[in-house]
Amino acid sequence: MIDLTMQHVLSVLFLLLGFSLFIIALIFAQKRRHRRHAQRVAMTRQYIFDKYFDKKDVPFNTTKHYLLSEFINVQEQIRLTQDVYGDFLGDITTLGFIRFFKKRLSSPFAIRRKEVAFYLGYVQTVDVKETLVERLKKETDETVRFYIVNALKNRLDDTTLIPVLESLIGASESYNETITSLLVNQQLSLEHAFDHFRYNYNYAIIRFFLKLAKTTPSPEILAYVTRQFKWTEQQRETRYDPKKDYATTPREAANLHRLAADVLSVSDPGVLDEGHYYFHHDPYIVEQAYKALARGKRPASLKTIVSHIDGTEYDSERLDAPKTMVANNPKVIPELIRMFAKTDDERKRTLITEALASRIEYLIFQAISSPSRTNIDLLKAVVEQGLYYEMIGFLNQNKDPHYEHEVLSFLSLYLDAMPELENELRVHLKKDILEKLGLSPLVPPQTQKPSAKEEKDKKRYLRRWLYFALLIFPLIFFLHQSQLGTFAFDRDTLEEFVIAYNLYIVIYYIVVNSLYVLLTLLSHYGARRQIRLWRIKRPSMLYEKNVLPKVSILAPAYNEELSIKESVTSLLNLKYPSYEVVVINDGSKDNTLKTLIDHFNLERHHHPYQSYVTTRPIRGIYTSKKIPNLVVVDKQNGGKADALNVGVNVARNEYLCGIDADSVLEGNALLKLISVTLDSTKETIALGGNIHPSNGARIHQGKVEENKLPTKTLVKLQSLEYLRAFTTGRIGWARLKSLLIISGAFGVFERNALIEAGGYLTSVSSFNKDTVGEDMEIVVRMNRNALAEKKRFNVDYVFNAECYTELPDEMRGLLRQRNRWHRGLIDILSYHRRMTFNPAFKQVGMLGFPYFLIFEMVGPLLEIQAYLMLITALTLGLLNPPIILLIFIATVVFGIIVSLISLFILEKDRIHFTKKETFILVLFAIFENFGYRQLISLYRVRGYFSALKESHEWGEQKRKGFKT
Repeated sequence: MIDLTMQHVLSVLFLLLGFSLFIIALIFAQKRRHRRHAQRVAMTRQYIFDKYFDKKDVPFNTTKHYLLSEFINVQEQIRLTQDVYGDFLGDITTLGFIRFFKKRLSSPFAIRRKEVAFYLGYVQTVDVKETLVERLKKETDETVRFYIVNALKNRLDDTTLIPVLESLIGASESYNETITSLLVNQQLSLEHAFDHFRYNYNYAIIRFFLKLAKTTPSPEILAYVTRQFKWTEQQRETRYDPKKDYATTPREAANLHRLAADVLSVSDPGVLDEGHYYFHHDPYIVEQAYKALARGKRPASLKTIVSHIDGTEYDSERLDAPKTMVANNPKVIPELIRMFAKTDDERKRTLITEALASRIEYLIFQAISSPSRTNIDLLKAVVEQGLYYEMIGFLNQNKDPHYEHEVLSFLSLYLDAMPELENELRVHLKKDILEKLGLSPLVPPQTQKPSAKEEKDKKRYLRRWLYFALLIFPLIFFLHQSQLGTFAFDRDTLEEFVIAYNLYIVIYYIVVNSLYVLLTLLSHYGARRQIRLWRIKRPSMLYEKNVLPKVSILAPAYNEELSIKESVTSLLNLKYPSYEVVVINDGSKDNTLKTLIDHFNLERHHHPYQSYVTTRPIRGIYTSKKIPNLVVVDKQNGGKADALNVGVNVARNEYLCGIDADSVLEGNALLKLISVTLDSTKETIALGGNIHPSNGARIHQGKVEENKLPTKTLVKLQSLEYLRAFTTGRIGWARLKSLLIISGAFGVFERNALIEAGGYLTSVSSFNKDTVGEDMEIVVRMNRNALAEKKRFNVDYVFNAECYTELPDEMRGLLRQRNRWHRGLIDILSYHRRMTFNPAFKQVGMLGFPYFLIFEMVGPLLEIQAYLMLITALTLGLLNPPIILLIFIATVVFGIIVSLISLFILEKDRIHFTKKETFILVLFAIFENFGYRQLISLYRVRGYFSALKESHEWGEQKRKGFKT
């Protein structure tokens, strides 16, 4: 019986080892395939230039698919002549491509229909256009519709535009938004379509023409906008009746009314120049009315605006109008100054002062050259209202000693009465200028974080699961023995228990690794799908204005002076249509802020923002005239989560990308990440990218010029861990709709969803709690909110959107990191424990949370017991060879297979490692099982007990900077 058992175990072992060798062969074969692909691409491009551009008689040395794909790539880069295109079109027609694609356009698989639409978009013949239009009329998948419309965008005429616009009716808001943006960007022939839809009162159709009017404000279109503005104003007050053909909900009517006002404020401001619009119940209409008035650039407009100031909530809109006029037309400044002199109304003087503060140079020059009472009073008002940002900036930039002396003399009058002014000067004024006031520089004081409150419920929760981990296997054994009637407290029973315990651990590992294998299969499918979808996205699609959402990149920085320049430079060089970079200096103790100010020529300004989330105080906001999409925020130290919340408040765009300040993104990483939103009809609330170690990379001016496997053994081991966690784990969890972790090093969140969730978890926010795992916690909470509100949403991971970040290269730093990671996981699972096994939270509650609870939180406790029991059994000689071998298979061989599959999936898109580096990783996939994994598990157990002691400190990781 023992021999037979051994035979079975050996058979399984050899089968799995053979499978491992097969995967290794696939990995190296995949490298050869990538190299052959690169050679064939080069040959095909040469053939295209020789035959179609140079008109050489060359033999056909490629395949049909390579020919079409590479011709498309050439067409994206070079404007083709009709002669070149005609020759190519004749060839692909002869090769049967068009006929082949027309058949596949009716494929039952959406991804295949997208691919066909993409390719046919480059075949500009009448019959292809008609085929695409017919498919559009039948297509039910909105993401496929988008690809079809994109394929038709260069051929939109009377016959194609009407069916495209009809596809908007009844479609989702995201589809309407994307298609409207795509169409508005084209030079359309609208006469027939406009006549066709002139009296169509469908929300989507009206919205399209209103959006179009912003870029094509013809008299006919503007008359249409005015009519819709009046009509939607009535509809906002009319009871909704779905039976009417022209019915719109009050919300839709309000949206259309605002959109029409937005158009009219720019193109026909006279329509809004009616008294009641300045006092409308909708603040947005009030704002547009004043914007229209400000665009008039007339002194009479200023008088109207100032006369309306009455201390009500509308004053904020009234303030923006003169600010706009001052920024766009300096000639109105003298008129505002005269108004300031003539009025005694403090409210009006306050708003006028705020409007003029941005022109502090003018006010200073006037006060010094013409020291009238009005000019002096204005400067006094600027200081007394705390608007001295610009004055400090003026002093730091000024080169004229006379003006410096006069301004300093003026400010010195207020130092005794205004301690806050003295503090601002001591913090932000240059040292040599500060000394002339007799002041010394001031390092802003740090507010101590409040001590973490004792969480008794959390401690009880952790104790229960600790008892579970310690008792579950003994309880199973003793219950089994009791049922058999053989239970007794003797040596034989103890030996049986040790043997049984090891068998239970084998079962545990088989279950865990079976889940990993399932995740690898899902990951393989997900990776292939992502690669196919990325290959049919071209710049001509992705760089269409407003097709992709605008993004604000949030980069918290704490003591990052060694790498901050390269990190920010890399962010400013990303390939993305429209984005801003918001760097948040979280009270660094080193020269992080000074490095940023000096390198990017930043100036401190009053930058308006809204406090959606409570945070620690902001000290100053810096911008650059030369780099308008860079904003640097200096704040009091509060931790990474608090810094991200400041970024949420300051950022302006609809998606927020949170990264670590020591991270470097590949040039098209953000483009790859956000572009997946085009392939989902659901609202994408969160996205994560892939993380690689930067320790082996050479970074130059924020760009990864060369990436090699890190030289240090410890970092190599971490590289393998990251490979498994990101490439296999997160793709698979995303496919299961249970993705709960998006790395803080590179994650994107929908701004409104993040704000609705309450922002990141901090002790100063409404949650009154800190956590050391804010990146996972915010994803869990956003999932929780979206599921509670029954939204159709998506959380995804994109394996080929790549980010490089520095990993610990010393054991002490690594173990500290893993300890706090585990504490963060425990804290989140405890905080959101009601989601566990809760069907109300769907896959997240029934799959994601149970997995992280049983295999990630409790798992290390079981693993450490397993090692102890294995050592005990081996010492006592209780385990026979089949059981020992079975344990080896369950714990080591399965782990090796998962690592190898992860490496295979990583390189499905392109080669990441050389053959030598790949061979090293294969060896490390074996050797990590003997010591390294056990040590990491031990420190995760230590993290568990640290959580029981309520240790909330994150700790610092020392940076060594990038290799440049």
